[in-house]
Amino acid sequence: MTLKCKTEICAIEVLNRVREVLSDVIPRTPGSGLSLDSWRKLLPAWFVKEFANEPTIEELKALAAIPVEERAKLRANWPLSSWIYWFDEEDERMWRWQGSKIINEYEFWVAIDIEEYPSPIGALEWLLKVSGVKHFSKEIDPKTEPHFSHENQQ
Repeated sequence: MTLKCKTEICAIEVLNRVREVLSDVIPRTPGSGLSLDSWRKLLPAWFVKEFANEPTIEELKALAAIPVEERAKLRANWPLSSWIYWFDEEDERMWRWQGSKIINEYEFWVAIDIEEYPSPIGALEWLLKVSGVKHFSKEIDPKTEPHFSHENQQ
């Protein structure tokens, strides 16, 4: 799958921000035993400030009663615990970074390998958004995907 990303700022800067976060998260899965405070210290400060507060027990109970599709609309930002949860390689993360390609000053492609379609990539989509992507579109037909030089697969 590829994601064609559009920004209003320099695409290289946005892509570098995405890579900066992924290079901190991918080597350390949630099962690594890091506390939320440790994650907050490890991740870039610009990224940490984007997270919502952790929900209370009461908020979690209220959310559980709402259909899944509606829950996503209620929160603009993810709490850190929910975001990091989706990076657990053994259980939750069903995608692998394959590469990226700058198209022009305000656009770039990201290629990911997914285990199935549809695949839960909301945590990656949110990372793209808070890194500076204003709009993206998904391409799942391999015939339409651009050629990527393989970066370190994450």
